[in-house]
This record gives sequence, structure tokens and C-alpha cells, in this order.
Amino acid sequence: MPVDEEELDRLRIIHQIYLQIFDNELTTVPLESPTRILDIGTGAGDWAMGMGDLWPSAEIIGTDIAKVQPTAVPLNVFFEIDDAEEEGGWTWPPNEFDLIHLRNMAGAFGDWDHIYSEAYIHLKPGGWIEIMDFDDHKAFLTFFDEDSPIPALLRDMEEAARISGRPRGIAHLEQEKLRKLGFVDVKALGWDEEEVRRRCVICGEDMKRVSLNAERARGLKTMVRVLVGRKPGGEVDSHGDGDGDGESVMTETRTIHGD
Repeated sequence: MPVDEEELDRLRIIHQIYLQIFDNELTTVPLESPTRILDIGTGAGDWAMGMGDLWPSAEIIGTDIAKVQPTAVPLNVFFEIDDAEEEGGWTWPPNEFDLIHLRNMAGAFGDWDHIYSEAYIHLKPGGWIEIMDFDDHKAFLTFFDEDSPIPALLRDMEEAARISGRPRGIAHLEQEKLRKLGFVDVKALGWDEEEVRRRCVICGEDMKRVSLNAERARGLKTMVRVLVGRKPGGEVDSHGDGDGDGESVMTETRTIHGD
């Protein structure tokens, strides 16, 4: 997919949809005074910057294979060009992160087991992994009319992704993938499709200026699925909500001067 302004707008819309779905919460896991957070596939960087504002004492690292992130960012947010599947493993020290976050990465990797294994190594004891993706395959195939070319296009895209070795879908959200590596407190969180639809409509109203056909999109129902797991160890408050209470919001930013 081209990384142009239209694509960045799409990523920003998706970020707003997730915020609507989760009542403006950036994560579903309980965090308490995190010091380092990793966002893999950060895209436009909205989630990483939001976490930087929420947790001003933490260092937030967002990685992506494309350099498309903004240059004016919170002082504690850093963007790096990195391929999480690169041979040789991740370059950060082990036991480094309180949270490793992946969102909208379906079809991004050929070996999710490798990604999860590296995440386990680089999480602190007690640290969390969180993976979020839309489960929209069935919805798209059944929503459009039979004579629409869109279902055929989607099937062709899925087949192309499979042939490329980076299949789409939600197979990477199977709980056993985390459990077999040693993760505990593994949970798969779904979301009611009517609630998703309602919130997407609200978000769509706000984003009409960058939408091609917001009215048509109202009838589309999808599911949001979240997979979380914790590396054993550490003291965990299972009732935490990760809202960052007690931390002041950082308003300063720094400007990154790129090439």
C-alpha cells in the first residue's frame, strides 16, 4: 500500500475509530508507572504520541519500515525505522519494555511466532503484550451486493497475501500462540458488532471531510479483537485500568529534523 497523504489520513481515521471503540483509552492492559513502551508498526505515530502524553515519565518507541511519522512529537517519544522480522532478532536489551503494542498488523508478518517470541524476550517480568486487529473478513464479503466487484477483489487480495507468505485474517490472535511461549493472563477480547457500528458512525461523522462515502459505510459491521498476555513475574494489579492517573500531561514537544 502506498505511504502517501491519503494513506496517512486512513491511518489517522483508524486511530480515531479505536479511540471511539475503547472510550478514548489507548490500551486495555493495566499499566502502573511504565518506563519503556514499544509500538511496533507505529504508522502515523498517533498511538505512540498519545501514550507519550499519557505517560510523560516513560520512553515511548515507535517503529515502522516507513519514515512517515511527524517531526513535532512529545519529548519522550522516539520513532525508529525497523523491521521486526529482520533476521538476528531485535536489538534492544532483554527485559526492557512494560508494554509491547501491535495494532492493525494483520498481513504484516510471515512469522508471527517469531514476533511473539521476540516480544517475550524483550518484555520485563510482568510486562504485557497487546495485539489489536479488525475481524472484518466476513463482514466485507457479505455486506456488498453479489454483483459488486469488491468481494472478488477482497478474495484476490487475501489470496495474494497468502502467496506472499504474509496471510491476512486473525489467525495470529489465537491465544495458544502466546501461551505456548510462557505468557500468562492471556485473554482474547471481542467487541459487540452493534457497538462497533454505532461508534464507527459517530467517528465517521467527524471524519466526513476525508471519507469518500460515509453514508454507505454506516451499514458495515465489523468486529474488533484484542489479544493480551503478560510475561510472568512482577507485581500486577489486575484491577488497573491503565488510565495514567497521577501523571501530569506533558505539553512540550521537540522537532525532529530529518534528512
